[in-house]
Amino acid sequence: MRFSLVQILLILFYIRIAVFQVKRDGITIDIYTVFQIGAIVLIALILLFQKKQNIRMSSLIGDKTYVFLFLFYLVGAISVVWSEMPFFSFYMAFQDIVLMGAAYYLVSLNNDFIEMEVYFIKLLFLMIIISFIGYVAIHPLSMVFNYHDLVTSAIAAILFCYSVGELIALKSSNTNVWSIKRKRLLKRTLILSLLVLAVSTSSGANVSALFGLLSLVVFGKNIFLKLLFGMLAAIIIINPDIIQQLISLLLPGKSLEGIRTAGYRMHMWENYFEMIQERPLLGWGFASIERLGLYYNNDSHNSYIGAVGGVGIIGSIFLLIFIVKKTLAIYQYRILPGYWGIFAAFSAVLMNANTFGFISSKATEVTVAFFFLVAFSYVCANRPYISDKS
Repeated sequence: MRFSLVQILLILFYIRIAVFQVKRDGITIDIYTVFQIGAIVLIALILLFQKKQNIRMSSLIGDKTYVFLFLFYLVGAISVVWSEMPFFSFYMAFQDIVLMGAAYYLVSLNNDFIEMEVYFIKLLFLMIIISFIGYVAIHPLSMVFNYHDLVTSAIAAILFCYSVGELIALKSSNTNVWSIKRKRLLKRTLILSLLVLAVSTSSGANVSALFGLLSLVVFGKNIFLKLLFGMLAAIIIINPDIIQQLISLLLPGKSLEGIRTAGYRMHMWENYFEMIQERPLLGWGFASIERLGLYYNNDSHNSYIGAVGGVGIIGSIFLLIFIVKKTLAIYQYRILPGYWGIFAAFSAVLMNANTFGFISSKATEVTVAFFFLVAFSYVCANRPYISDKS
C-alpha cells in the first residue's frame, strides 16, 4: 500500500470518523471536528496543486460519467444559499467532493490492474479493521458480544460481491501465474468478507450482497448460477413458508410483518416525504433533512430519499444520471479483468443505499469505500493488466 501524504491524511480522517465520533447532538464542534476539517482542507490543497502528469483532476470532472456525481455534490455545496443549515450543508458536500478526488488520486497511483486490485482489497479490509476497532471503542462490552455493525458489513458486501464476480470470470480465462495468484487472493477475500457478513448481522448488507449475486445471475453467462437461483426460486414458490426461514437467515431479528411496516424508519421516511413536498425542486439543503425532521438522525437511512430531501429533484437528477451511466459503463467493460466483480459490487452498493444514507448524508466509512469502488471502476479501463514495474 502506498503511503503518500494524501493516503496518510485519508487514513487519519477515516480513523476520526470511525473511532472518534461526535456525539449525536447535531453539529458539535470539538477538537476531532477541527482535525477532520483540517485534514479535508489539506487533502484538497494537495490535490489542487499536485503535478503528476498521469493524474489530472480535470480529467475526472471531464469524464462523461464521473461529472454527474461531481455535479450532484456541487449542487449540494451550492445549497448553502437555501439550506436551513448553510455551513453544514456546504462542508458536507465539499467534503464528499474532496474524498471523491482523493480516491481517484490514490487508485491512479497504481501502475497496472494487478497492483490496483491488491490495493483496493487491502484498503477495504483495513477499513473494516479500523471500523471494528471504532465499534469496540464506542459500544459497551455487552454490545460487542452481540456484534451488529452496518459499516463493516456494508464494506464486506462490496468485497464479497467483487470476489465472487471475479472468481466466476476467472473460470473462463486462461490459466497462468497471475490468474493462479489472483484466484488465491480472491478466495481469501471471499472467505474473510463472508465471515464479516455473517458476524456483523446487518440485514441491509446481507440483502445487498444477495442482490449483487443476483445481478451476476441475470446479466452473467454462468449457467450453473442461473440453474441454482432458478431452483431456489422454484422451491420458494412451491413452499412459501420457507420465506420466513430465509428472512431469519438473511435478516437477523426481522420478521415478514416487520419488513412490511419497516417500523421506526417508515415513520421517519413519511416525515421526510412530507418535507420533500414542501420543497420538491431544491430541497432543504445537502445532508440536512434528517436533522430538521420530527425524528432527528444523522443518517436518512436511505440515500435516495436523502438526496431528494437535500438537493431536491433538480440535484437528484444528476445522481440518477450518474448511476445509470456508471452501471452501463461498467457492464460495457465486462470483458476486461475486474469488471464483473465491480458490476456485482456496484449493484450491491446501489441496493444498500436503500437502507443507508452514505451517498447523501454525512460522510461515513461506507462513503469512502463507495468512492474507492467508483474510482477503481474508472481507472481500471485505463491501466494495463500487468506492467514491468509489478
